[in-house]
Amino acid sequence: MRKGNFPGLLLLSAIVILLWAASSSTLGRITVDPWEPIFKGVLHAGGEADTAEPRLQKVNALRVDLYDPDIELFTTPSNGSAPGETNRQTGSQFIMTYDVQAAVNTNFYYTGADIQWNADLIGLSISEGQVVSPPESLPYGGRSFLVSHDNIARFEVTSPGSDLTGVWTAVEAWPFFLVNGVNNANPSDTSVHPRTAIGLTVDNRYLIMLTIDGRQPGYSDGATLWETAEWLIRFGAYNGLNLDGGGSTHMWISNGDGGAIALNSPSEDRAVAGHLGVFAEPLPPDFIRAYIYADFEGGYEATFSKSPGYSGSTYGINETSSSADAVNTDSYRGDWSQRLVIVDDGIPNGGWFVRHISGPSASRSNNIIRLTTGFVGFWAKTSTAGIELALAIDDTDNVTADRGVRKAMIADGHWHLYEWDLQDDDQWQGWVDGDGLIDTVDFTIDSIQIFGPDVGATIFIDDIGHNKNGSLIYLFSTPGDFEPDGDVDFDDYSRFASQWPGGAAAESAGVADLDGDNDIDLQDLAILLSNWLDNAEHPPPLPGQTGNPNPSDGATSIEVTAALSWTAGTDAALHEVYFGTSNPPAFIGSQTAVTFEPPGSMSYLTKHYWRIDEVNSSGKSTGIVWSFTTGPIPPPP
Repeated sequence: MRKGNFPGLLLLSAIVILLWAASSSTLGRITVDPWEPIFKGVLHAGGEADTAEPRLQKVNALRVDLYDPDIELFTTPSNGSAPGETNRQTGSQFIMTYDVQAAVNTNFYYTGADIQWNADLIGLSISEGQVVSPPESLPYGGRSFLVSHDNIARFEVTSPGSDLTGVWTAVEAWPFFLVNGVNNANPSDTSVHPRTAIGLTVDNRYLIMLTIDGRQPGYSDGATLWETAEWLIRFGAYNGLNLDGGGSTHMWISNGDGGAIALNSPSEDRAVAGHLGVFAEPLPPDFIRAYIYADFEGGYEATFSKSPGYSGSTYGINETSSSADAVNTDSYRGDWSQRLVIVDDGIPNGGWFVRHISGPSASRSNNIIRLTTGFVGFWAKTSTAGIELALAIDDTDNVTADRGVRKAMIADGHWHLYEWDLQDDDQWQGWVDGDGLIDTVDFTIDSIQIFGPDVGATIFIDDIGHNKNGSLIYLFSTPGDFEPDGDVDFDDYSRFASQWPGGAAAESAGVADLDGDNDIDLQDLAILLSNWLDNAEHPPPLPGQTGNPNPSDGATSIEVTAALSWTAGTDAALHEVYFGTSNPPAFIGSQTAVTFEPPGSMSYLTKHYWRIDEVNSSGKSTGIVWSFTTGPIPPPP
């Protein structure tokens, strides 16, 4: 909580002291994402431990503002006269049955053949002031999480006979492993499982709800109790309690339309005996800081599912052969992106134009409505020279359309951000009945527009988004990396200190408000420190040369329909293909696949040359020129 001024020298001293204290526990790369609002009073953030850590971990956290008057907590109610104490439910069933906005699993429980889908909770549980399961004297360092009707929360030891007057909501579990900011978990307990935990910040204002996925090799292995408490600390908890985990671990939210969405990746869809739910109001439209229209994960293209030739405004391309598809062979972030293959129509007409529309008709009713502040754009890559990009938007009344000033693509086969400032008229020009002025309260995306010369091109697009508080580059950078240049260092500290402290001004400053609460304070400083000098990007080595050409170098009598293949060089992210009947061969294009089919049939009795250059973010390794000769025309059958 921000109190008065905080001299720069003292701030710098705090950084030095905290970094020294943290240095002994830094083993590898830990990533903690910024908080993002998902409901009024509820923020979500993710976290990750990568392969430099003892194990892979995918983490999800919710931060619930207990001071928000619209927030109410709710636990699984009694099943009345049925066997056991509660009816077991999956996370999605709990969300949809009680219409809560978010939930995690809670108490350990007992169930058996005699009570089937009902269960007996272990320890205290109170739902809407009614005792569902009485307190027990747990021998495992148990603790109860108690909340009054007006959301005054605390952790407390309870036992039979405890005074529970005024308690509206309660759950109980063990161990209570985060005590006054100190990790009290047993470090010698090396058991690794999926985990669920809850915590409170030092002022008891924020409830932290946490899950760590596990039992999913190659994705997330799980966590020890000590590691779980450390994750609670990273998300701001001062006291914390472990809950039932393993196959019970799950975190679900409402989709706003009667359904439910899993925020984590549960190891199984288990029906459990107890849940802790959160009632919350939806976000007002102007409160949502950022929105990703399409990230193409899982092959879902959202509103950008139409082919390049779908719009009548497109010209100069072979519409039948051109395509736009979600692919999992390349991406800026995650595993998927969209690949646009543009095939020129072969008619010299000064180039081509593609209007890649958003929605079936690019109309307002087909699209997401956003406020006209901040930046809108996307990440893209190509290896074809001469491509330009723009983004067109429609105004509030869907009457005029304006287009961002065309930006030349960098043809280096790497991802680059292309974005336009909605509040800078110099970055916009009139298009269809537009005047180049973004002067309405909100907008929708009309299309991504691509301009090319009289040659084909392959273009990848990812993370089409809008950030109402600033550049899109801050959406996926490490919290505190204000430049951003891949690490959090003294340059970032200087930028942070220039905005310290910040109350309402933080809303316009934007980037220094790392926890998204419109206040630049010690919680933001803690986030910056948690990433201090710990996330510097280490570029990969130059890729190795490709090898094992097929056809082999110097081969003869090769079929004219043969495909070419090779073994990728180490650390290669992209393959640049050169092919032709002269040496050196001509550049054909860039691709991620390790096979290439020459367009059409090759000529008989002709020597062909080919080369594969290997590319990654550190540079290019030029390949060896190979050759082969095709065979003669086959005799008639």
